[in-house]
Amino acid sequence: MKKDDNNSVSMSDFFNKKTGLFIKYKRKELGLTGQDLAIILNVSQQQISRYENGTTNITVTLLNKILMILDSSWSEFLTFNELTDRY
Repeated sequence: MKKDDNNSVSMSDFFNKKTGLFIKYKRKELGLTGQDLAIILNVSQQQISRYENGTTNITVTLLNKILMILDSSWSEFLTFNELTDRY
């Protein structure tokens, strides 16, 4: 993750990482592979990997679509604590 001038993790990097961890967690919980999700979204498996690793920004529109595919709500996403638990 990138650090700002004060040596702290930027908010966008934090959001990207949390988003990616959530997508990966829910995808695996549903028994989907990265390739499965890629096919559903009509993107490459590499792009799914970038989302899950937090290296690519994701739009709200795309995140909403992913949440629907993963049978998740915004509330579940916003209260997901995996990032805090891992870092």
